[in-house]
Amino acid sequence: MTLPRGRLHLPLALLASQVLPLPLASAQPAPARKLGKFVVVDAGRGIQYFLPSLARRLGYFDEEGLQVEVINAGSGTDATAALTSGQADIIQTGLPHIVSTNQKGLQLWALAPTIEAYTLSVVVANEVLQKAGITPESTLAAKMKALASVKARIAITRPGASTDLFMRYLCLETGVDCDRELDLIPLGAVGPTAAAFEQRRVVAFVRSHPDVDISAAKARGTILISGPGGHIPSLAGYLYLMLATSERQIRSRGEHLAAFLRGVGKAMKFVQAHPDAARALAYEYTGAGIDRAIFDAAWAQSLPAFSRELVIDAKGVASTFKVLEKLEGEAPKIDPKKVYRTDLSEAASKAIASFKPTLP
Repeated sequence: MTLPRGRLHLPLALLASQVLPLPLASAQPAPARKLGKFVVVDAGRGIQYFLPSLARRLGYFDEEGLQVEVINAGSGTDATAALTSGQADIIQTGLPHIVSTNQKGLQLWALAPTIEAYTLSVVVANEVLQKAGITPESTLAAKMKALASVKARIAITRPGASTDLFMRYLCLETGVDCDRELDLIPLGAVGPTAAAFEQRRVVAFVRSHPDVDISAAKARGTILISGPGGHIPSLAGYLYLMLATSERQIRSRGEHLAAFLRGVGKAMKFVQAHPDAARALAYEYTGAGIDRAIFDAAWAQSLPAFSRELVIDAKGVASTFKVLEKLEGEAPKIDPKKVYRTDLSEAASKAIASFKPTLP
C-alpha cells in the first residue's frame, strides 16, 4: 500500500513538524518550475541539524521551486525508518545509521555532509566531578575512569543511537567496560532526559548543543567531554551528519533532490559568509527561550563543525569506517564506496558556484 506523501504512519509518535516563521524575503526571481512538496526528516533538533531549516528560512528552497517540510524524528533510527518506508524524501542523520541500514540490504545513499565533527558532548553533575577531582581539562581516560568509579548512570536516547555509539566509543578508547562499569539509560527525547538529570535520576547524559549547555547552566552540571571541543583527538576527521536518500528516491525524485541540495549548499555558504546572522537565525530555530549567553557558547562550539562543501570527502568516510570497526570489533561488511555518491552534490555545487549570499 502506498502511503500518502507528507503523512507519517511510522511508530514515530514524537515526530513533529518544525513550526518556523515564513521565509525571509528573497531577491531571487521566482522559479520557472514548481516542484511541489519535499519532506526532510532530521534525526534531531540541535544546532547541528540547522542547515535545511536555515535554507527554508532564507527562502532558498522557494527559489528552487520546493515546498520543504522539515520534521524532527528524534533519533537516527527513526529517521532511517522514515526514509526506507517512503515517508521521507531525504533524511539528515549519522553516517553509521546509513552504513547499518545498507548492511541489512536496504540501499541508502549519503549525498552530502552537513556536519564534519562529532558534535555530541557529555554533561555531568558537578558533585560527581568534585568527588572525583576531575575537570574538563583532565585527560579523556581520567574522565571516563572517574565515571566508571561511581558506576555513573548516563542517559542516552536509545540503544544503537548515536548517543549510545558515542559512549561506547569513549569506553573502548579508555578501557572502560560500558556494560559493567557504567549504566547507560535510554530516555529518548531531551525533555525526559533533562528532567532526569535535574532530579539526579541520572548523573550525566549525552546530547548535542545547546541541550547540554542548557542543563549545565540550569541543573548544576559541567560539559565534561566535548566532541566539537576537540576532547577526543581520535575522532578528528569523522563525518558525523549526512543528507541521505534511497535508491528509489533518486530514481523518482532526482530533480527534487538536486534542487534540495542546491538550497542546502546556499545555506552552507551563508553560514560561512555571515556567521553572526546565522547565529541569530539558529537561536530562533532552536528556541528563543534559551538564555542568549548559553546559546552563544553552544553556537561557538558548533560553528566549526558545519560543512563548507556539498561533496563528501572519501577520507572522512574512511575515518568513520575506522570508528565503526573499533566499535564492532571488525570492519563493516560493505564497501565504503557503496554508501555514498557524489554525482548529485557535484552538480549542485557547480550550479551554485557563483552564488554570493546576502544578508536578509
